[in-house]
Amino acid sequence: VKACLEIMGPVDERPFEITRDIHGCSNGPQRGRMRVMQT
Repeated sequence: VKACLEIMGPVDERPFEITRDIHGCSNGPQRGRMRVMQT
């Protein structure tokens, strides 16, 4: 949100995505999007 407010517009989300959670799961957001696109 801060990055969007600084440039007064949308920014690319990929640099801000979580790549690994506390349980060791990696690329959760990306895998979720891919799963939705496959259905």
